[in-house]
Amino acid sequence: MMALSARFSTNDFFPSAMSKDKGKAFARKANAFYAEALQSDEQGSDEGNEISLGFLQGCILLAFYEQTNRITTQSWLLIGTCCRLAIDLGLNEMDKDVITSNEIAMPTAPPAEEHRQPHQHQYLAAEDSWVQKEEKRRAWWLVWELDVFAATILRRPHSINKDQMHVLLPVSDASWFSDTPTESIFLQTDFLHEWQTLENCPNADERAWFLVTTLLMARAADLASPENTFTLQDIVNFGSALNCFALLLPQWFQLDFVRAPFDERNFAANNWALLTIFMLHTARVLVRNAQYIKSQNELENSAVVAALPTGPHNDTYLVFRAMEAWPPEYIIYACPFVSCTIIGPAFDNIRAALLFEPGGHGTYLSMLKLILKKIGTFWGIGESALIVLYP
Repeated sequence: MMALSARFSTNDFFPSAMSKDKGKAFARKANAFYAEALQSDEQGSDEGNEISLGFLQGCILLAFYEQTNRITTQSWLLIGTCCRLAIDLGLNEMDKDVITSNEIAMPTAPPAEEHRQPHQHQYLAAEDSWVQKEEKRRAWWLVWELDVFAATILRRPHSINKDQMHVLLPVSDASWFSDTPTESIFLQTDFLHEWQTLENCPNADERAWFLVTTLLMARAADLASPENTFTLQDIVNFGSALNCFALLLPQWFQLDFVRAPFDERNFAANNWALLTIFMLHTARVLVRNAQYIKSQNELENSAVVAALPTGPHNDTYLVFRAMEAWPPEYIIYACPFVSCTIIGPAFDNIRAALLFEPGGHGTYLSMLKLILKKIGTFWGIGESALIVLYP
């Protein structure tokens, strides 16, 4: 936690270090603790053989630090460890027995105050149980997100089978912090129905919407893989599913609502909304790439090929509008993985910036560079993306 948070400190303890480097000393200590735990396990120590949620959470924090600092073999292996620890703890099946109604899991609400007093401790225990389960759900989704990001960037197989997860999506921070049991929902993983996950849960937290978008992006990456067995029509249908999901997004994901106000009260929610826009665009680009690749092998299906979109796309322009709506002071608090969506698959956003501004004044291109530079000041992954863009 210190390694991740030190970058935002203005304490004199960090007199000359760059913001992104302030946590290095803490990260070295964390890595030493992690190595010690592994060594203890190898030696058969009883202390080392205990797998706990706390140990998993420590590994998640360390993996997040390593992955946002630089993408390395070490971070890839650490993410794999997180996946296996989470599965060993049974987090992937923690809600397997939850009974749902209309695909929404309803918590058991406590009775009215006048009927609550005789069984006060019983209801408090149930409430605590929900809080503890929600903590485990959040750990699971962090592990899943790390796995999706690493596998997609490195073009490697996922450690987690997304079709074998039985975990409710996380609720809002406000509900969790206030110990308020809140309805949630399972992530649908059926190919053409993933976009419908939150259709019956419109008031879901922004983070839940972002996780669904991440699933759609991961599926789009699968479609763009040369080894995929999907047909061209499957890919076209999934592209339509992405359009349906865009229409399903709540009103507060529209840029007019993100723009005003964007302040201390709601910057976290607005950041998730913007990241959802970036991630959805990434999914669309991957689908377009998959369509092009598959169309070269299915030229006999002329009707489908003729229907494929060509030329500039409005959703790419929407990405630039979203960047314009992003106050510079809040960019650094967004999930650093956004750096990859800023560039876009196969440098799509870079090429689009050049296409949209043929006159050469380069406003969009400069904006991309400055956003990555802003992220790179605090997160190594942003600096790496900038180096790729401007070696």
